[in-house]
Amino acid sequence: GNEVIEITIDERGEITNKVVLHSLGADIDDKCLAALENWHFRPATRNGTPIPSKQDAIFPFRARG
Repeated sequence: GNEVIEITIDERGEITNKVVLHSLGADIDDKCLAALENWHFRPATRNGTPIPSKQDAIFPFRARG
């Protein structure tokens, strides 16, 4: 399944908020949220000016076995 986390990105490309939209369990939530601490983005722009935006970060997982 997919772990889906909505992220808010500010004008500098930094993540300012994270919301788990689809959880695969608390342990996976924690690992995905921790991974997002190292992510940085090129901010969205409107008329050439950086603006805040929201995106979904999708982490696909497959069961082993």
